[in-house]
Amino acid sequence: MGAALAFSAWFGLEALQGGPSIGGRVLDAQTGDPVAGATIVVEGRTAAAAGPDGVFSAPAGPARRVDVLVTAVGYAFVTRRVDVTAAGADLGDVRLNHESAGVTELVEVRGGQTLDAAST
Repeated sequence: MGAALAFSAWFGLEALQGGPSIGGRVLDAQTGDPVAGATIVVEGRTAAAAGPDGVFSAPAGPARRVDVLVTAVGYAFVTRRVDVTAAGADLGDVRLNHESAGVTELVEVRGGQTLDAAST
């Protein structure tokens, strides 16, 4: 009974998602740690977020070739093109590299007057 209920719940979820899904796991390329909360974008639409273990499952719509973008704050994005079949698609491990933030503009303020809160 439990297996039948689990299957019907899975089947119902697949039907709600509109068909096959794209699955995988997002990892930090340097440490191998999961990247929780990574965003999965399928064909330009945010489709899922990676869980605490880095695992995700995103609805893919009908079977076809799609572009998948995986991104997270502090990491460079990764784009993959995948063929989605009726059974879905598995991206496997998607490894994100840290993105270094750089300062591209320096603003210098001159001639301003400094006010001391005690003197006002």
